[in-house]
Amino acid sequence: MRIPELLNLVYELIDNTELTKKEKNSLAANIKKQYGITVKDFRTAGKEITTINLRRLIYPLIKNYDSIKDINSINEVIQTMTEDFDTSYAIYEGDKKNLDKEKEKIYAVILGNPGTSIDGMSNEYISKIIKRKLTEKDGINRDDIMNVLNMQGKNMYLDLEGYQKLINDSVVSYLTYNENGKKFSNPKIMEVFKSLAASYKVQGNFDKVKEIYEQALKMKSLENTTEYSELVDDYDNFIKFMDEMKAGFVNVKFDCFEDLLKSLNVTYTQNPIFVKKQSGIERNGSSETVSHDNYVMPVEYKLKGLEKLNRTLKREDDSYEMKNAEIGQDAYEGYAIIKIENANVSILENFNEVNARIFIVKNEMIDQIRLLTKNDAIALEGVEAANHVENFNNYCNNLIRKTIRLINETKKGVDHSSYDEVFFDEDEIYETDEKNSNVYKNDGTKAKEMNVRENNEIDEVELERMNARKNRDEVKRLEKILKDIQKNTDEKINNVLNSNEHSHE
Repeated sequence: MRIPELLNLVYELIDNTELTKKEKNSLAANIKKQYGITVKDFRTAGKEITTINLRRLIYPLIKNYDSIKDINSINEVIQTMTEDFDTSYAIYEGDKKNLDKEKEKIYAVILGNPGTSIDGMSNEYISKIIKRKLTEKDGINRDDIMNVLNMQGKNMYLDLEGYQKLINDSVVSYLTYNENGKKFSNPKIMEVFKSLAASYKVQGNFDKVKEIYEQALKMKSLENTTEYSELVDDYDNFIKFMDEMKAGFVNVKFDCFEDLLKSLNVTYTQNPIFVKKQSGIERNGSSETVSHDNYVMPVEYKLKGLEKLNRTLKREDDSYEMKNAEIGQDAYEGYAIIKIENANVSILENFNEVNARIFIVKNEMIDQIRLLTKNDAIALEGVEAANHVENFNNYCNNLIRKTIRLINETKKGVDHSSYDEVFFDEDEIYETDEKNSNVYKNDGTKAKEMNVRENNEIDEVELERMNARKNRDEVKRLEKILKDIQKNTDEKINNVLNSNEHSHE
């Protein structure tokens, strides 16, 4: 399709006021499709669309944007056109002058509306866009601003400090000089504060987390909204967590990883889990009693596994450090939460002589995990686990694979090696205890059988995760049924009462 024909479609969309919503969406989808075909045809011919033609297509849409801003296809094609400025052909020397500013102005109009994306944009760039949006009459309360900030909240792990600066500059500062937020009217702001609190929680800055929550709770103009109530609940849970954490764990920062290992090289006798034991029964009613047939990994091998993980992570990224830990005490003795710095992931291990598994969790999940049983924890997104199995090689491979996978999930958009590209020390990875070593050397058949059994044990974590999620979904389904039954019952009771009232009348 030629540019003039494409322009005709654009003007048909913005000039024809009699179009139905369905007709608008259909026409918008066709504009997007035809633009893609047009650009492809240009490039097939070894050319690029001109900067002038991009402006001819974009600005009629921007000028009439209020009437089309809710159409996904239009926002998608405007953003694509704006991005194509970078590769466009300039007929005249001044065509690309101040092009960056021009793009910012367009983004200030469209970003945050349906179909737009901020992927690949830095916190600094988004801050520029927000400042341009703030010049409008609705200020920070604009829905598109809230949408942009909440979209960026999902990318916070790429640059925590940059994200915090973005929110502090654009939202928190506005709160401080706005009479404690009396003029805030968009409840989506609560989600922004939740994300900001989560970013500080990941860093372990709990005083700042508390401060952020309390700032948000000052916005009394929103206290009757669902979002405000949810934030109150989150704050109460946080305070509860802080109280429990202070009682059960001590933060310790070591000079190096080796010093951390030395502090953990202790034989414990208790059997703590995620929550305090109650007569050997988990909160969900399942017994914590472990069969003697199950393998109990010695503390020595738990520490060796951590050493191998540390060496592998150092090859992946030298900035990864395991020097900070929360050490359990009293009812939590033998329990440790080891933070992998610069990776937003932590290791949770039970160093007691019991059958168990090691957990790998995203930092924002730690607070939640502390309050759960093991069975509940494994069902959550952002949580991985590796069984303590006799085949030490399999255990290490599983631990390393799952840790790297979880780290990579928090590093979206960052180049990193895959698990297959990670190199292990051969003399290290095949180390095992004398008993297992003899089995592998002297009895090939038995070794093969053990490998099958160990691999099955590793798969049990995934099987348990699926079963836990199925159970959780089933509970939700039953809760909904009960809720519906209760609702119907209440309606019948009300009908009877109303009928009686009418009879008396």
